[in-house]
Amino acid sequence: MHRQRKAKPAMKHKPKQPDRAARNRRKYHTDEYRGWKLRYIIPKPGDRHTTPYWLADNCDKKARKRLAADTRADAAQRVDDEMGELEKHGTAHKIDDNQRAAVKRAETVANGRATLDEIVAFWAERHPVDGNKIGLGSMVTRFLNKREELGYRPETIRELRWKLTAFKDALGEKTPVAGVWEADVERFIAGRKGQATTIRAWRKALNAFFRFCQKEGAISKKVNPAAAVEVPKVPPRKPPATWAARDVESFMRIAETQAPEMVAGFAVLWWAGLRPAELCGQYGLQDDRIKEAKKKLKQARTNFEAERLRLGMGKGRGGNMRLLGATPEAQALKDARKELAGLVAKHGGGVMPGLQWGDICLDDPEEPDDPVEHFITVRGETSKTGEKRHVEILPNLEIWLRKYRKIAGPVVTNPTAFRRARDKVVEAMKGARWSPDVCRHSFASYFYKAYGERDRLAAMMGHTAQSREIEKHYKDSAVGLADAKRYWAIVPDSEKAAVEAETRKARKGA
Repeated sequence: MHRQRKAKPAMKHKPKQPDRAARNRRKYHTDEYRGWKLRYIIPKPGDRHTTPYWLADNCDKKARKRLAADTRADAAQRVDDEMGELEKHGTAHKIDDNQRAAVKRAETVANGRATLDEIVAFWAERHPVDGNKIGLGSMVTRFLNKREELGYRPETIRELRWKLTAFKDALGEKTPVAGVWEADVERFIAGRKGQATTIRAWRKALNAFFRFCQKEGAISKKVNPAAAVEVPKVPPRKPPATWAARDVESFMRIAETQAPEMVAGFAVLWWAGLRPAELCGQYGLQDDRIKEAKKKLKQARTNFEAERLRLGMGKGRGGNMRLLGATPEAQALKDARKELAGLVAKHGGGVMPGLQWGDICLDDPEEPDDPVEHFITVRGETSKTGEKRHVEILPNLEIWLRKYRKIAGPVVTNPTAFRRARDKVVEAMKGARWSPDVCRHSFASYFYKAYGERDRLAAMMGHTAQSREIEKHYKDSAVGLADAKRYWAIVPDSEKAAVEAETRKARKGA
């Protein structure tokens, strides 16, 4: 018996779409009119249209538009209407409803004070293309690197780095430079603590930074967000803080007993007027790239030690060092050391040495008749102005230096040890208050009162001939002449009796 085959269900076929060739055959005639294509199309069976028609096509890939009409004249008329609208209103008729609403909101906010074109021009000036791409963090790094290349003092660079780091952390490291407005700077400065001088220093740092951004083309030359920020007016400057001669003498007596290794440094501050950084030096400024290189070196060492243990070599030098040296971890450690050494050589990071005993010129005590001038040399790399200068060694300072003199080496071991010794002595004085540069101010005030030589003092302080600092701060100082004489008579306790006897002898001879 023959099996009866089941009939397959009838499949529903979609009407076959005409291929491209068939569609092209429908375009019987094409004309050019005002940049548009006018095509006469005769529909084929299966097309949506059933009657012949004309189609106008602008053939614009980005904003294609097609217009249908019954006759060629109607198609040409529709093209004329479209082109007329474009010539009359530009591209405004192409914006959608959301864009129209945005334009209306902008006009409401402007309230007739500016046109939309003026608003856009104002915004474009303050938002250059580069400024919208460059973040605050990147621009701050470029600014600080440029200051290092220009040879700015380490203290200045450290101050700028501290202030600008706080600024970029507050606004965001990736915030576009061109997106920072005057209100942002004003809010940031308002949140700073301190007196008027401190607030003005914050604005000065930010102003310098944004001027650099203008020069680099990151923001418009017409706009500096920090320039117009209002800051408090600096009140009249107070007289520089000084210590009475009896307090200075008490300080030195305590220092002789509790910190004898620092006495020579204290004497140089009190009776030569050097700045603390000129005496002690300072720790070098560590570039961010050096910090990153140190992290890489630390990680490379950890990986190297792990590989050493994996090879069963322990921490000693036993085992196959050649095998260990050929590992990727050993090569990575070598590269990390080389990278760090190169960055330190280029960007610094060590300790800037302070005053050395070789910088102090005293005559040979075995040849007192040798006419050698007594002076201290302040090197240019430690000086605030970057220029070398000589400071005269006065009689009482010479006595201090001779007693605590060393053959060579630094006068002060390091800045931290010196500061700790100073705080220890001040604490032992019970009620004394240390203020910045009090030694320098005391030196200048007592020198002017005792000697009255303005140019001589300015040269020792490192001021220029045109500077008015001496007249402003020290000429009318409140220190008395008797106190000044006592100040310049302070000597080590062991030398005090001899100096007094010599003074009495000189008076009798007179």
